[in-house]
Amino acid sequence: MRPIIGISPDFHAGDEGHSLGGGSPTYYVQERYTKALEHAGAIPIILSYAHMNTLRPLLTKQLHGLMMIGSGSDLDPRWYGEPPICSYPIMSTARSEFDIALAKTAWKTSLPLLGICGGMQTVNVALGGTLVQDIATQLPRASNHKPDGPVARTAHSISIAPKSRLARIVGRRQFRVNSCHHQALKTVAPQLTVSATAPDGIIEAIEAPMRTFFVGIQWHPEHLYARSEPNQRLFSAFVRASRRHASATH
Repeated sequence: MRPIIGISPDFHAGDEGHSLGGGSPTYYVQERYTKALEHAGAIPIILSYAHMNTLRPLLTKQLHGLMMIGSGSDLDPRWYGEPPICSYPIMSTARSEFDIALAKTAWKTSLPLLGICGGMQTVNVALGGTLVQDIATQLPRASNHKPDGPVARTAHSISIAPKSRLARIVGRRQFRVNSCHHQALKTVAPQLTVSATAPDGIIEAIEAPMRTFFVGIQWHPEHLYARSEPNQRLFSAFVRASRRHASATH
């Protein structure tokens, strides 16, 4: 069977000067995400923001997996108890409330989850972790994790924890990834463990050992999967876990 995987989309409220949607509120997801899931054997669907009481039956009865993706804006640091220290755009309230609730619900229901870039950061905050608001400001000795050039170009290597789920999935301890973020994980949520880091120590992947698949990654595999075996294995493992979840719960 082809498992159904929900994607939490990005959102423009329509009053932010974007031409997308003609000035009206707009959900959107880059096609790369849906194509990667389809290629791995899943059926992706884009979720509209709704109160979790309305959405919870869908999560528990009809969805088999959840993908949370990044955004051009930052999660409001007040979600993790800090005042803003930089002037980057802040994520809309509609999206941040939805994504935080979605991540918490996925955790409580053991729904397989893959968080990508800002999606990983939101999952960490939802479960009690914190973020580095701006790498250049707070960690000046770190590398530039938002380099110029195409996002599909690899930027640095990652080192993978040897006994982690990620190591078992990709079948190696190290490979190169792309990079497009100015924030990073600071305090990791207590339910999660670090499974990969960049050479400068920035956290590149997290996972929950007690779940069948609850993984967050900082890079963008949707740009790399067509030519990268480790990233193909990542999507395939996520889809397999979603398929097993469907068989066990539906």
